[in-house]
Amino acid sequence: HPSEKNLEKFMLEISKLSPIEFLGLTKIFNISLFEDEEEKTPREFEIILSEVLDKYISLSRKQRRTIMKLVKSANLGKIEG
Repeated sequence: HPSEKNLEKFMLEISKLSPIEFLGLTKIFNISLFEDEEEKTPREFEIILSEVLDKYISLSRKQRRTIMKLVKSANLGKIEG
């Protein structure tokens, strides 16, 4: 399991992602964005974020490092606000 500091870093990095980049992350983690696929009822953001964090925690150390590198590279070049 990741350390608390590692999880905080991950949360900080994903907070910097654009909405479309965050959707890409949900796709990588195979997380559904809809409660009902037929009616396309969107799920609550908090639930989706919680599932992203749960998936991240369940990854192996190597997989977590790879995902962290991916998220950090997506954030490179963005203006810090």
